[in-house]
Amino acid sequence: MLCWWDDLVFIYQKNPKGDGWSKINGYPDRTFKPEHPVTRAEFTVMLVGALQLENEYASLLFTDKEQIGEWAKKAVAQAVQTGIVGGYEDGRFRPHAYLTRTEMLERLNYL
Repeated sequence: MLCWWDDLVFIYQKNPKGDGWSKINGYPDRTFKPEHPVTRAEFTVMLVGALQLENEYASLLFTDKEQIGEWAKKAVAQAVQTGIVGGYEDGRFRPHAYLTRTEMLERLNYL
């Protein structure tokens, strides 16, 4: 079930907390931009939110960790800790790179 309210998207799903709803927020300017490509950082935040991960998280060791926005650091660290995401061979996470279909499938396969 997909519903649109005030530029927010709520995806109905069964989740561990039992409330059935996961919220995906839009951008700070209150837009959602459904036609805009999704970055690696954005998708990681959405996936961690959908999975409702609450694990402790370690420090980020990526060589480009300073490029990961404050809004995404916790989710990226949680996703790395649980093995959902990783970096590239060169040690970078590349948070602003657009997520490829292959990367998306790899992450969704985790579910």
